[in-house]
Amino acid sequence: MKKNIKKDIDLSSFLKKVLRQKERIKNFFWRIGENAFPTILILFFLSFFLGGIVFYQYSFQEKEDETVEFPLKFREDNYEKILRVWEEKEKRFEETGEKKYQSPFREEEIDEPDEREESRVITHVIEREDNLWNLATKYLGTGFRWKEITDEEGDHFPDWRAEVLKVGEKVLIPIN
Repeated sequence: MKKNIKKDIDLSSFLKKVLRQKERIKNFFWRIGENAFPTILILFFLSFFLGGIVFYQYSFQEKEDETVEFPLKFREDNYEKILRVWEEKEKRFEETGEKKYQSPFREEEIDEPDEREESRVITHVIEREDNLWNLATKYLGTGFRWKEITDEEGDHFPDWRAEVLKVGEKVLIPIN
């Protein structure tokens, strides 16, 4: 009977020890959480130190010399194949150099009407509240064609001048 009591005591003392260890572990993580910055700092320097050790160990190991047992041989058939391919590419390159391609950066030139085509020009005297947009809408059908309207000398109006027209000024409106 004494043996059973002793076993019960040993078991209960063991359980108490386990519970104390469990409390210590909880307290350990609680303390780490309370002191997060120093903990992170310590872990950073520890990982930096261990990384340096691993780097030092593996980077400075002696490497065996890699020597080629058979020297590289010049193969004339490979050289001739490469030379043929190179000549074909050079020939195609020269052929493309002779072709004329349209530049993607150049604006398309607007075909101006031939002199043979008769184009009528209306001279309009600017009145109050006239602007180039309204004139283009009235005479050309759409306001987007306002840039076709010119002054008396035939010069096109700049963008800033489209709304600023003097009363009595004459403009030329081409009508096709």
